[in-house]
Amino acid sequence: MNNLEARNNDANALVTKAEIDIQVSAANQYPRNIKNCLSEAEELVSMDEETAQQCIYALPVGKDVIQGPSVRLAEIMVSAWGNLRVSCRITEISDKHVVVTGACWDVQKGTIWEAPVRRTIQNKRGGPPNDFMINNTVNAASSIAVRNAIFRTIPKSYVNRVYEIAKKAAIGDVKSIAIRRQKAFDYFGKMGITRDKILTYYALSDVDQITTDHLTQMIGAINALKEGTVSVEQLFSLEIKGEKSNSAQLDNLNAKVFNKQIANAEEVEEGQYE
Repeated sequence: MNNLEARNNDANALVTKAEIDIQVSAANQYPRNIKNCLSEAEELVSMDEETAQQCIYALPVGKDVIQGPSVRLAEIMVSAWGNLRVSCRITEISDKHVVVTGACWDVQKGTIWEAPVRRTIQNKRGGPPNDFMINNTVNAASSIAVRNAIFRTIPKSYVNRVYEIAKKAAIGDVKSIAIRRQKAFDYFGKMGITRDKILTYYALSDVDQITTDHLTQMIGAINALKEGTVSVEQLFSLEIKGEKSNSAQLDNLNAKVFNKQIANAEEVEEGQYE
């Protein structure tokens, strides 16, 4: 390290320290009001149908369905909760995988949670991954790592309360369920996932048997597809790579889910289902 690099590092350290000192001072001067935080988060997640749906994540793969709050909900909770400092860093990168560690610091409470995420760099054509594949993998892993750190910092009971409100807003009332169900089937159809495959997965014989729980999982699965944490081939499959699935295998899926109540990564595309 030359003298210029050393001076730059020292300057960056001083800037970071100043930022932290200001944030800690502001947190002590303006502590969060939990009631107001929850009220703001609940208002944000139920603002419209699209926002509510983006707060849900689900992996209907194998016998178990992993589902929970998404990265979009994590972002909303950070905004409403306040006095948090969130960061992410690459801790390991190779031709086969990346490891990214997300961190969330509650500057008011003085607690810090870190969450490492390991993701395989997939190249369907074989051979070493290119820069595009590596960057996409790092971005997805970063979102998952940050999300997991956030949901370890904000008490789970508060997150679940907002999450339940988001689910209700995403599904809508009895009149809108059929419309949203059809939108979900249309989206999956465009991705090559047939209606029969979904019905078989849920052991149903007719679309009218789809319940609100099923629809919630389908909406969450759409988010999982958009973010790239699950493949089209894996989704709504009772087996993984030719073997019957179990909880251990599900934990080794692309998402590397740390907790069945936690989940999502950045969207690859915008919009509701289109």
